[in-house]
Amino acid sequence: MCVDNITDKLRIIFTDLPVVTLNLGANLDADKVVEGSDIYLDCRVRANPWYSNVHFTHNSLCGCTICLEKPSAVRNCNITNVTYDSLTLNCTPGHDGGVRQTFFLEVFDKTTGMLLRNINNEEPLFEVPGLSTSGILALSIRSYNSKGLSEAFTLACSLLQYPERRTAMSPKPKLKEMKLDSTKSTETETHKKKH
Repeated sequence: MCVDNITDKLRIIFTDLPVVTLNLGANLDADKVVEGSDIYLDCRVRANPWYSNVHFTHNSLCGCTICLEKPSAVRNCNITNVTYDSLTLNCTPGHDGGVRQTFFLEVFDKTTGMLLRNINNEEPLFEVPGLSTSGILALSIRSYNSKGLSEAFTLACSLLQYPERRTAMSPKPKLKEMKLDSTKSTETETHKKKH
């Protein structure tokens, strides 16, 4: 099978256009600059997606090349609200790489290596219910965008353990043997009959 044309397109929607500011270098006095003097310019670009380099042209003076890349890892992750079968995880997102990113969490039983949960979210905040393990949990958080996958941020934690239930072994109660004296009961009945 032959494929003639393969293209990869990415549509970027800018919510804010890049803002470019051009100033004379910090040590230059504009009143002392004369034609033919060498000067340097300070070009500052504020943009999201981020830019990777700045270049100068004759008419518009400076511009930027936008660099899209895979996202960086999340940071400052905290595990809270740990119960017997659930937990909450909250992280600070890393750089998005210039495009929208999505976050995903994988929860493993560290002893068995078994995947217990796989959750995607638009924000690095995860509520993880329905866990069942008596061992240590391994959590792996990553983000991804159209350019790739971030490095994993990993954590380990344990769920709360149910209290152990113990019952004491007590000896079986001994039954007392009761002997009835058949002669006394007969005498009592006979005595009652005579009166």
